[in-house]
Amino acid sequence: PPAAAEGAQDVPDQLEAAWGFLSRHAADYGLTPDLSNLEHAGTSRTLLGTTFRFRQLLGGQEVAGGEIVVSVNDRGEVYQVYNNIHPVPAASAARATPAGQVVGREKALEVAWGALGAQGLLGEPEMALKYLPKAAGGFTLTYDVRLHVDRKTTGGAARPGLWQVLVDAVSGQVIGQPAEISINERRRKREGDEAYVEQPADLGTALSALRARQATRERAAAARA
Repeated sequence: PPAAAEGAQDVPDQLEAAWGFLSRHAADYGLTPDLSNLEHAGTSRTLLGTTFRFRQLLGGQEVAGGEIVVSVNDRGEVYQVYNNIHPVPAASAARATPAGQVVGREKALEVAWGALGAQGLLGEPEMALKYLPKAAGGFTLTYDVRLHVDRKTTGGAARPGLWQVLVDAVSGQVIGQPAEISINERRRKREGDEAYVEQPADLGTALSALRARQATRERAAAARA
């Protein structure tokens, strides 16, 4: 646990208690004995004590949705555990995808952009490399790409939205269907059968236009200061 490396004086007693609990019960929760497949990802206070969230790792990368949450009271006693650690077959960590087999971030961005048929970029692209658990077991190294874009319906209407596109980091293929994260609350949800134009605009042009707008806003803010 990182408590040893960081120094006990830098680590809250409750966090040390949580790491110690996980170390003692590693086999019960599908953890490695040295807890190297965990990363402390968040802390929150409650009326009963302190809750710590630990993110699951595989080969140094996050496992999507994999986590274990430990709640510790002010006496240093664990009173609640929520476990969503995905089972890892023996030696899977050793078979984690080599870096040389992973497609580049630019390629993944192009694939996601094309999958949306995007026409304009409304915000900076966000990308995270993580392992996606398979329903049948095992994991797929995946780029989780978030794009705030304008899409055009086949009826000609422009439709802004924040979308998630999962791209296989080895094959460069889209996994499943793009999912819209933004929701129009007045309509509860987007129409699931909305048809969009498939031909995307030029990504380089869209990125340049976004950066130009950002620079204009920064100059305006500096002038007002």
